Amino acid sequence: MRRADYDGHVFVSALKGRPFGNWARVRAPDGTWKQIDPQHPEVASEIFTAWAMQRILARWKGPICLVPVPNKSALVSALGQSFPTLILAEQLAKRFNLPDKVYVQPALRWQRTLKKASEGGPRQAWELYPELMRMPVPRGTPGRIVLVDDVCTGGGHLQACAAKLTAAGCVADYAACGAKTFYQQQPEPFSLHTITLPDYVPGSNPFGFEDETAR
Repeated sequence: MRRADYDGHVFVSALKGRPFGNWARVRAPDGTWKQIDPQHPEVASEIFTAWAMQRILARWKGPICLVPVPNKSALVSALGQSFPTLILAEQLAKRFNLPDKVYVQPALRWQRTLKKASEGGPRQAWELYPELMRMPVPRGTPGRIVLVDDVCTGGGHLQACAAKLTAAGCVADYAACGAKTFYQQQPEPFSLHTITLPDYVPGSNPFGFEDETAR
């Protein structure tokens, strides 16, 4: 493993709130080098939110709503309780310092506890979509949505969340993620990647049989 790969592993662990040892040096968007270590894991979210703010400001000037992609613990039965990606979205909103233009709403939650994808749980949009529930949001909440996630693996969670929000009349075609999973070593692990995911159409799946959203 190259030093840059190890730094990436530490960055993701800190961003997701997982324990890690040793330290990493990562270049922030302003060009300075920052150290992430067990005493300062918050540096990872500071780097991510600085990057995400720049990208979002370059794209939109009007009001937006940051909607966190729900973690496993973000259940309908746990309303009022925070979860990691909600904290990340709140940190991003604070960096903007524009309370009249940048809102945060945990508008999506899971109806039940799901297994992790690595343990055989759902990971495809057509499997995840029926498990999502859109929560009521205050009147006046912007319909322009930016999804916020810590790590994008295959994209199924983003696709399902975007489809659920689109079905409610929102514009949800953009997401800011702290990292992207690749299964081959990348020449520049900390380069900024822009990927385009196909829209998930509720009621469809690649295997041709009816799913629960069509019933």
